[in-house]
This record gives sequence, structure tokens and C-alpha cells, in this order.
Amino acid sequence: MVLSIQTVKLMDLNENYKEREKMVKKIKVNNNWIENRWKNLNHNESSIKELVDRIFSEAKHQQEVLQGLYSNVLGVSWEQIIYINGFPKTGKEFSDLIWRKSIDFDRKHHPDVIAGGCWMNSGFSTDYELEPWEVDFSSVELTIGLEGEII
Repeated sequence: MVLSIQTVKLMDLNENYKEREKMVKKIKVNNNWIENRWKNLNHNESSIKELVDRIFSEAKHQQEVLQGLYSNVLGVSWEQIIYINGFPKTGKEFSDLIWRKSIDFDRKHHPDVIAGGCWMNSGFSTDYELEPWEVDFSSVELTIGLEGEII
């Protein structure tokens, strides 16, 4: 469910780090909208493992991992995300998989940082009450931006 829509002018940084303005539709969505998008993908243990493996294998930096996981779980491209309030919660098995991969990734690509530190600071929460591969969006409020008109 869309909670609010407003047109705003955002300052954005392109790959050359030059500021540019763009008009976007700023959409605040509730957690049911996010949850429905995730459920429509019909994820199971195998598909989640494949998704996580792909994100980690394609990433060169921990920020790419973080963005890839959030984009895929929230169901929108990273470029569309304006603000995330709260954190998705995952079941223990899903959480353990990301933790193991984050620690291994950092040891390989960022040996001078605390292994898994980026995920510890900004990653999903673990909820031991959830099924092993379940994702809970009840504590997430997402604001996304869409350029142009909303159809």
C-alpha cells in the first residue's frame, strides 16, 4: 500500500560525483507492499542461497554487497531507495548465511577492517522466532523515488 506520494527535487550524485537535480515521485510504502513483492518472488532455501552467492561473487566492495542484498530483498533498485527506516528481520539460517559470507568477504577484500563489520552496522536483524529462511518486514518503512509519472 502506498502511504503517500509527493513530487520532490533531489540532489543526486552521479558516477563523476557532480551534483545534479532531478524531479522524482517520492513514494512512502508500508511493509505489506515490501512483503508482497518478496512473496511474489516465491523464494525458498535454494533460491535464497543462489541469490546471496551471486551478490557476493559479483561484488568487489562490501558496499556493493549491502546494496545488492537490500535491493533484492526490498524489491527495488538501490538507485530508487531514498530512505529506509528500520531493518528487515531474517530467520536464523538466512542470517547465518549472510554473516558467514560477509566475514569471509571482508577477510578477502578488506583485511584491514573488522570482518563482517559493515553488515553488523547496517545489515538485517536476526529473529529466532522466524522460520529459517523467512523475512519479516514489519519494522521497515521504505521511501522510494521514481522519475517521471507514476502510472
